[in-house]
Amino acid sequence: MVHEAKRQGLTIPRSAVDEEVTKIKKRFADSAQYTRTLANSGLSESDVRAGIERFLLAKRVAEKAVTEKVLVTDASMKAYYAADPSRFVVPEQVRYRQILIAVDPGASSADWTAAKQRAAELAKQARGGKSFADLAKTQSDDTATRESGGDMGWVHRGRLEHDEDTAIFALPVGGVSDPVRTLYGYAVYRVEEKRAGKALSWEEVNKPRLAEELRRAETDRLRAEWVADLRRRANVEVLPAEP
Repeated sequence: MVHEAKRQGLTIPRSAVDEEVTKIKKRFADSAQYTRTLANSGLSESDVRAGIERFLLAKRVAEKAVTEKVLVTDASMKAYYAADPSRFVVPEQVRYRQILIAVDPGASSADWTAAKQRAAELAKQARGGKSFADLAKTQSDDTATRESGGDMGWVHRGRLEHDEDTAIFALPVGGVSDPVRTLYGYAVYRVEEKRAGKALSWEEVNKPRLAEELRRAETDRLRAEWVADLRRRANVEVLPAEP
C-alpha cells in the first residue's frame, strides 16, 4: 500500500506528521518519559516519524482507492431491503422482574443449594399471591434493581444468557419462573408484559443504521479486491532468514 501511494506520487505534509507525533507524546507524563520509552524500544524520533508517514500514506491511498468510491444511496438501500425483508425484524420482547439470591462464584455446593432453596421459596410465595415487586424490594440481592421491585425493563429474545432467555420467554404474562442458576447466583423471574416479534416495513427501517451497515460491507468488499490486486501486481522477493 505504501509502494502504491509512492507510485501515485502521494505525499504527506510535515504538519500532518507533526500532529500525530504530538498526539503520541500526550500519552506520556512528560517528554522525559517519552524519550526513555523510545530508547528502551530501540527507536529514535526519526523512526517514529517514518512510521507515522508510512501509516498516513497507506491510509491516504486506501481512501482514494476504496473509501472515496463507496456510495450508499436510497436506491441501493431499498434494493438491499427488497432482496430479503426477513432480515429486518423486531424480535419478540418481554418486560420482566427479577429476584436475585447472590452466591459467590467460589462458594461451596452447599451455599449454592441453600440459595436455590431460598429462591424456590420466594417463587412459591409469588405464585401464592404475594407481590413479586415487594418481595424483590425486601429479598433481592440485586442492588441495582431492588428499589424498583426488580424491574429489568424490556429485552428482546437472544440478548440474555441461554438459560435465562429460555426461562423468561417460556413464561406467560404474570408467570413466575423456577430458580435459574446464573453467574451471580440463583434468580427468579416474573414476566410483566410481552411484545410479539414483527417484520419491519421499509418505512420503519432505521435508515442511518442501514446506510452504515451497507457502507461497511461495501468498504470491506472493495478493500479486499484492491489489496488482492496490489498483491498480484507487486514484485515480492522473500529472503532467507538470518541465522
